[in-house]
Amino acid sequence: MNSKHTSKNALVREIESKIKTTMIGALASVESSNLATLWGQHKMDDDGNYADEPTPDEEQWLAVWEEVRTSILDKGNRQIKNIRRDLTKYKVQKFHNIYMRKDEDDR
Repeated sequence: MNSKHTSKNALVREIESKIKTTMIGALASVESSNLATLWGQHKMDDDGNYADEPTPDEEQWLAVWEEVRTSILDKGNRQIKNIRRDLTKYKVQKFHNIYMRKDEDDR
């Protein structure tokens, strides 16, 4: 495998990781917020099973949340796929030991 191919693969992995981290972080923010009480998140064990019976409203909100969650993941995965496709149009090389001096105005 040549270095250009390796560099492009590394870039794709880094971008993919950042997109996944953004998606999962956003989902975790919602799930750890007070919004999650709408679907009874506080009643669930670590495996996602209800310790106490959910109310009909909680079941309805859980269905809404699962739909939104799936949509977010699908959109993020679609963007990862698009990035992979778009990067095929470019040559990617990793450069080492590039040093830039900061202008005094930027300090």
